[in-house]
Amino acid sequence: MYIGKFHKYAVAGICLVGMQNDHAAHIVKVASDALIKKGFKVMIFNAFTDMFYDTPYSKGEASVYHLINLDIVDVLVIMPETIKSEWIIDTIIRYANAEKIPVIMLDGSHNGCTNITYDYGRSLESVVEHVITEHKCTDLFFMAGTKGNSFSEERIEAFKRVLARHNIEFNEKTMLGYGDFWDAPTKKTISDLIACGRKMPQAIICANDSMAIAAMKALEEHGIKTPEDIIVTGFDAIYQERIYSTTRLTTAQMDADELATTIADTAYGYIKGSEKPCDKHIHFSMILGQSCGCCDFDVAYTNKKLEQMNKYNLALYDAESKMASLYTNTVNCDRLDELTKAMGRYFNYHAALCLNDDFLTKESTVIPKAYHSVFTENMTAHVIRMWSDYSYNINYPAKKVLPDLKELIKRYNTIMFCPLHFQEQVIGYYAAVADDLLVNPGSFYYVQRLVESINQTLENFRIEYLLRNANNELSLTHSMDPLTNIYNRRGYFERISEFMHGNEKCDIILVSCDMDRLKEINDTYGHSEGDIAIKAVADAIKTGCGKDGICARFGGDEFILTVPYNTDKLRELSRLVGEIQTEIDKFNRSAGKPYEVSISVGGSYGTVSSVEDVNELMRSTDRLMYEQKRMKKGERAPVFQPVPEAQEKPDEVLEGYRSRIHEIFSQFDRCTYFYMDYLNFKWYIIENDHMPECLKSSSVGPLRAIWLSGAVHPDDKLIYDSFCRKIKNSFDDKITDTSLSVNIRLCEGDKPEWYGIYVQLSGKDGKMEEIAGSIKKLEINEIMSIEILDYYTTTDNPIMFHDMISQRLTAYPDTKFALVQFDIKRFKLINENYGEDAGTEMLQFISRQLSNFCGKKQVGARMSGDVFALLTPYEDKDGLLSVVSELQRCLKNFRQYSYEFVFGIYLIEDRSISVRTMCDCAAMARQSIKKNALESVAFYNKNMQKAIKERKFVESHMKKALDNNEFIIYLQPKFSISSGEAIGYEALVRWQSPERGMIYPNGFIPLFEENGFITKLDAYVWECACMVLRDWIDRHFTPLPISVNVSRANLDDESFLDVLDGLIEKYRLPKHLLELEITESIENDATLRMTEKIKEHGFVLLMDDFGSGYSSLNTLQDTRFDVLKLDREFFSTHMSNDRGKKIIMHTISMSKDVGLGLIAEGVETADQAQFLENCGCDTAQGYLYAKPMPVQEAEKYLKNTLQSKTDNEGVTP
Repeated sequence: MYIGKFHKYAVAGICLVGMQNDHAAHIVKVASDALIKKGFKVMIFNAFTDMFYDTPYSKGEASVYHLINLDIVDVLVIMPETIKSEWIIDTIIRYANAEKIPVIMLDGSHNGCTNITYDYGRSLESVVEHVITEHKCTDLFFMAGTKGNSFSEERIEAFKRVLARHNIEFNEKTMLGYGDFWDAPTKKTISDLIACGRKMPQAIICANDSMAIAAMKALEEHGIKTPEDIIVTGFDAIYQERIYSTTRLTTAQMDADELATTIADTAYGYIKGSEKPCDKHIHFSMILGQSCGCCDFDVAYTNKKLEQMNKYNLALYDAESKMASLYTNTVNCDRLDELTKAMGRYFNYHAALCLNDDFLTKESTVIPKAYHSVFTENMTAHVIRMWSDYSYNINYPAKKVLPDLKELIKRYNTIMFCPLHFQEQVIGYYAAVADDLLVNPGSFYYVQRLVESINQTLENFRIEYLLRNANNELSLTHSMDPLTNIYNRRGYFERISEFMHGNEKCDIILVSCDMDRLKEINDTYGHSEGDIAIKAVADAIKTGCGKDGICARFGGDEFILTVPYNTDKLRELSRLVGEIQTEIDKFNRSAGKPYEVSISVGGSYGTVSSVEDVNELMRSTDRLMYEQKRMKKGERAPVFQPVPEAQEKPDEVLEGYRSRIHEIFSQFDRCTYFYMDYLNFKWYIIENDHMPECLKSSSVGPLRAIWLSGAVHPDDKLIYDSFCRKIKNSFDDKITDTSLSVNIRLCEGDKPEWYGIYVQLSGKDGKMEEIAGSIKKLEINEIMSIEILDYYTTTDNPIMFHDMISQRLTAYPDTKFALVQFDIKRFKLINENYGEDAGTEMLQFISRQLSNFCGKKQVGARMSGDVFALLTPYEDKDGLLSVVSELQRCLKNFRQYSYEFVFGIYLIEDRSISVRTMCDCAAMARQSIKKNALESVAFYNKNMQKAIKERKFVESHMKKALDNNEFIIYLQPKFSISSGEAIGYEALVRWQSPERGMIYPNGFIPLFEENGFITKLDAYVWECACMVLRDWIDRHFTPLPISVNVSRANLDDESFLDVLDGLIEKYRLPKHLLELEITESIENDATLRMTEKIKEHGFVLLMDDFGSGYSSLNTLQDTRFDVLKLDREFFSTHMSNDRGKKIIMHTISMSKDVGLGLIAEGVETADQAQFLENCGCDTAQGYLYAKPMPVQEAEKYLKNTLQSKTDNEGVTP
């Protein structure tokens, strides 16, 4: 129900494919007219291509059904025979049922819906009966549809029933043929019938009109006239409307008025609260025509149809000419607003173009066989046309469907929505008022061509946009410094040349800066801190530079600044140097770094008339700068003057730290204590038997070690991340809380263990000087007596919640209970967009609402993070879904924020299992829909139980498997496409389990990435690869480089490079033989820095699974990758059409332009390899060449390949 300020309207939604088809449009028209008469407004959700084949394009088309706003729509009408995808239909119905929205199915059958079906059987019988009874025909031939098709078989049986009633024997060989419901097979069947020598039948009964018309044409080609020589009848009257050049058919036609009335009455009954009606059947009526001889040629009818055909053809011509004009007027548009404005002139009189805000730069992730959210939360209506008035760039919430929906619903009766997408990447939709479209011939064909043209135009614009951006950014690569985003040496002199151009003489000030002790910062605190210091100096120089100046970084620690001057040059020079120094002083005061950034400065001024003059001025400025540097060394104490404690003996320093811990914690118990002197940035830990495993032998601080270990329970990561961020904020800014605490679970053994972490922060004037803390493993009585999860809310803790569940189950043994677990979709975005305080208040609000919601037999609690649970009684699933729906409404009123929930439900049938297991089952159901945007509720099933068992098996056996060397290295060769020679290997891993046999990576890698064990597996694979390389060298077997994966978990801590360097040294290997593959977004600043570190250590670096297209290419110049690996899915998907191949060609070309090598993964055919070679791709791997194989097989394979090559080269032609 749409409720406005003064009006409310019942809304019916119609879901279909193919409004450009006359038959579908006619059904929608009569149904809409009947619904409107009953007081409904109608929303039509239309795609132009059916979803019979699960292709990327069909996934994009299906997105239109995600626009169905069930807060507005009161009843849904679905035309399944047009959609042709059971999965999509089932998904829409489940989504509607969950919201208690009734569904009416046309020509289909589905549980939980009112099904309106067509009585094909009895209707066809009337046609056959007419031919036998009225025309005295006994020799008949039936032209069926597709063999084995249910519609075809139903009509064959109807034909046979009439024959049986008249005692006519059915002979399948002589009386039955198949025309597959279309022209070509029908004509072939008729030709075969004539050629077989059989006497021609008296009548041919066809299962639809399309085949009947084709049959008459085929008969006419053989000189057989209808109806003089033979009777032909059709069935369904769908195709006849478009065909006017043949004899008018005798056929049967669906009673459209009966259908429309049935739909409208059923929908109206639902609105009025009537019970779900029984299924309905719509009959077909006989239409007597010339093809059986019952009617004569009708001149008036034919003229009318010719007039309609002429109007329709004119509409088609008009559509094509307008689309040609659209392309002409948009081809040269450089800006999106200019493009959409130009397209708006071709819209229907009442229409809107609505697009995702980020469609130019971001591709929607598409999950195969899953309904995906493809519309951003806030859409932009780029153009809205209302007759001759236009509106532009209106932002609105996506759930509102259209920004002026209230006015449209008030003024009009029908609105149609059509999807816009590039293959599977959905970018928005086109919406048009359909009141006029349902009347005028050819209107929907125009809409189809318009939507196709908008799609193509936007896609061309996007490609050009990305290419322009990529080329612009690539051109800047040569002139910009990627770390500081100011000019490099080349860029500086290019800008100076531009500045000098057209000016005979210029008065300039030139300032030269050199950082003091950058090497000492890098050596003491790491290169990441050195980069921060460099950027601090660059930012200070940019501030002094202003809009007229030119600044650049000339090397590791050298900077130059040039500005023109018109006034007192000495005063301006002093101002510049003073401003730079002021900004650096601000950084030193506010950044809280254990070092101080300082610079040496030289300044000069003069009049220059050439670049050589600038060079000369620069040389004199450098002399002044280096003179100041020498003076600093002689006259000033070192910036990195050690604190007094650092001059003491190490044992004395440690004893001082221990004493300080005793001062802070007056009494010691079974805790792990830690302390850090912030001025020296040194951690000290008092170890004991109860400390977490992840702290033992860690090279980083205890809090970071816990995070990097991956041991934090998934449901506690949000809390722990917030806890660490508060501490970091105290480091970066000032101390706001002198003490902080958190309780989390660490997953280091067979089951999670609870730990309490407490820290105390102290320092002078709010500046951090020291941090002390304790980590304690909690006993069961401590867990029960404190509010474990009170970090955000005051809800009951899980242990108590488990007890309350047990109490309810015991108290009500005859009541059916369900455990519902739910969380907030994208809760992280709430924190990011509105702040952590808003996120905390939101969790408190939900906790209060959940508590208020619970009745006598219900109990609710917050489990962890943003995860909540509810135990509730239920009678049946429908009633349970009603409870969930009511709960959702109760929880969705926080500050008008837009947010959704996902619910996992476990129906408690076996009360003997533990409550913990019940919670696991509900959690598994919840997690099963985390990536499915259409689903919001899932019930636990046995397949999930299997997944739980598999997960527990992996978790309980992974450490033992690693110790027992059950992980086996497989090698897949990489080949030069041009020569066909192997040039390297990729190391892959399989798990040879004694209990389960061979387990492939997708059975354990995702879980390892989640629980942090992947870092240990990575190190194991690295060492195995090094052992193989060493063995090859020792056996004089020519070693080829082996690439190994570096998981994302390792990239958070550069200590993994020390492990790799240690392996290289241990096995005495050249570094180029061990290549590193990273699967990571290169737009992440941390990853960019890590790639720099990897290259500094001398490794060859590969980007694995490159497949996000030009958006990733835009930033490739900022990285240090040597090779791109084209993702298997990216490659195979884009090979399927010409546009995709162009994308691959551009990707290869642009990569080579910036000096990157390329490897194509998943090459399976010779055609693919030839295409890649033609495009200039260097290397490929895939089953065309070789599959992954154990090390010994890989050696044998390579030997055979080399031997075969030697033999071939030795053969004389």
